[in-house]
Amino acid sequence: MKIEEMDDALLQSRLEPLARAAFKDFGLKNVKVSSAFDHDGDPVIKIDVTLDSSTTKYLPETVTGLTRDILAELREAGDERFPLVWVRYPSDEPQEDFYPDEKPRARRRS
Repeated sequence: MKIEEMDDALLQSRLEPLARAAFKDFGLKNVKVSSAFDHDGDPVIKIDVTLDSSTTKYLPETVTGLTRDILAELREAGDERFPLVWVRYPSDEPQEDFYPDEKPRARRRS
């Protein structure tokens, strides 16, 4: 069975351990994995990582390494979707849509 045929609970069980391992030294609070679509409508996998303190700093290599590990896991299962890893702090408000439907209009010169 391909991961893309799995529901979010199965994605969570397969990918959460990778995120927990990557962020174990950075005060990991929560990991949520879900199917989503990017701004072009392509299917992706969204991985929301929440750290327990806004004073916790993590290395950029943590995210790139996690993305690489998730891609390997997905490809092994025959899934071609791309993982989007979002790292948040408790004070962050999750963005419902990073790419709003309406773009601001350019100002006309008078």
